[in-house]
Amino acid sequence: MTMAGDAHRKDNREGRGIEGSTEQVVGFVRNLIEDSIPNGATRQQNAGDPLRTFLSLALKNHRAKHYLLFCVGHGVIVGNDFFLPDKQPDSAITLQQLGEIMSDFKTSARMLGGGEVELIGLHSCSMSAIEVSYQLKGAAKYLMATEGVSFVASWPYRQLLKKILKTIDDAKKANQKVDVDRLINSVQRLSLYNSTDFMFSGLSADLCLSSLDPAKIDVERRAVASARSQGRISVGWSGGTRRTLPPSRA
Repeated sequence: MTMAGDAHRKDNREGRGIEGSTEQVVGFVRNLIEDSIPNGATRQQNAGDPLRTFLSLALKNHRAKHYLLFCVGHGVIVGNDFFLPDKQPDSAITLQQLGEIMSDFKTSARMLGGGEVELIGLHSCSMSAIEVSYQLKGAAKYLMATEGVSFVASWPYRQLLKKILKTIDDAKKANQKVDVDRLINSVQRLSLYNSTDFMFSGLSADLCLSSLDPAKIDVERRAVASARSQGRISVGWSGGTRRTLPPSRA
């Protein structure tokens, strides 16, 4: 499992690894002066470069058959074309760039070791949109994201990691393969259950797990394009650079 984000502190404790490991636990920090990851991104690179660097390092040092990618940070990509913004330099990842980065990650994972990207989790506001699914189609098997506001503590990463590792250990003990689809569904349910406190306080909290199967995405695109051409829906913007689905050629 790989994780990327715009964390605000560096976690560098020794002897706190998983299952009593003595390995260092080092938090990934984007573009901060104290970031000491070898061959990591520099402060002069734009927002897309650190994500590419992180994924490249993950593939180089932690090759696997299955990848779960979690990106944590601000996301107003539909409407403002602005994801994981950075201040040094002032930049952000556009929707098109995000699609290219994730597509390249999947291609590289297959080339280097035959790995599959099973899940892209976007712990950011307003990322569960058909525009995002369209750009990410085929880049992974599933997309997990929220349509509205995404709260900082709503995804329980400690519990998610324990769930994932226990599932893998149980499968090994039983000499069986991990049921990846079932595991990803349990990750979504656990994250949604962890958001109930926000719901009970009157806040809107949603979490959608959707397929990135290109065939299914194209069916949605044709349906939206048809509805738009018939005037049944309106797709507009308000001064931003919102991307709309291209017209259907079918």
